[in-house]
Amino acid sequence: MLNKSEKLQARKLNSLIVDESITLSSLTAKQKALLLACYKLSIFKFATEKTRVGIYSRQNNLCVYCKATLTLKNGQSAIDHFLPKKDAKSLKSFCKLSLPSNLLGSCVDCNNKKKALSISEWYGKALTLGKVTRKEDGNLESLNDWKQRIYSILSSPLVGFSPIPMQKALRITA
Repeated sequence: MLNKSEKLQARKLNSLIVDESITLSSLTAKQKALLLACYKLSIFKFATEKTRVGIYSRQNNLCVYCKATLTLKNGQSAIDHFLPKKDAKSLKSFCKLSLPSNLLGSCVDCNNKKKALSISEWYGKALTLGKVTRKEDGNLESLNDWKQRIYSILSSPLVGFSPIPMQKALRITA
């Protein structure tokens, strides 16, 4: 866990990179590790409100998994990383996992229960929790239906996306 001084130093480094006062390549290995640790601890907010609005709109303001209504204000909505950010091996791959092409809107309950499960593992658990929704014909969505719907959402463009600071610094694009 980072101490208060390390967090403050990382925040300063992050703001300098965003303002382009320094480049990522000019940072020491320790400074880069500190930034990565802060990102992994979610100290820096990846999804700005504008980005969240875009992600939720892309899904008609419904949880991608259980189709509960998503709102910005009630604290019952979250951003889920489709491919878990724990799989990131570097700062660049960590930032890449936080691009809109990997972000989905979900209710807090689904987000907390999915954790870092793969889509297949989460589908199995969601079935037992009653989180899998029914199609128009009344049948439950199959794993393939679920995957197809989610991949379709992920491939949709996100209107009004504002780049994540480190994404900008690392020049990562979707």
